[in-house]
Amino acid sequence: PWAGRFEPGAGARGLRLEGRVILPMICLEDTLGVRVRADVASVEPDLLVALTSDSWFGHSSVAYLHLALARLRAIEHRRFLVRAANTGVSAVIDPAGRTVAALPPFERTSGTFSVRWLRGHTPYERLGPWLDVSLGLVAAAMCVGRRRQGAAPTSRPRT
Repeated sequence: PWAGRFEPGAGARGLRLEGRVILPMICLEDTLGVRVRADVASVEPDLLVALTSDSWFGHSSVAYLHLALARLRAIEHRRFLVRAANTGVSAVIDPAGRTVAALPPFERTSGTFSVRWLRGHTPYERLGPWLDVSLGLVAAAMCVGRRRQGAAPTSRPRT
């Protein structure tokens, strides 16, 4: 009740920089795959940037979990992700999900790192959750197929 009244904006907006587009994500937005997918579709960014504070979680491992979930956005969209956290883990994640650089949490520090502008469309952007469902069904079918092969009765030669 003390925070005032908030209303949703018209949608995601990218930040433009010399002909390039940056998609800013705030707080826990980088953990919401469906939300980021919709924002990427509307903004078509060249770079993902997440600004957050993990101070809510203290010195627990949740800051690293938050980073791991954010890493998925870089993989799904095949773009660099720059994550700036005032108390969590600040990092640069490449499009394959590898941590290129990281700064430790709860320390006053800074760094300069290189990223590349990337744009394109990934299977996840085109298919969304259907990609997950279809891959899950393929994996389940393979497991059932293997189980049936392994469970086939073996016949013994009669003596």
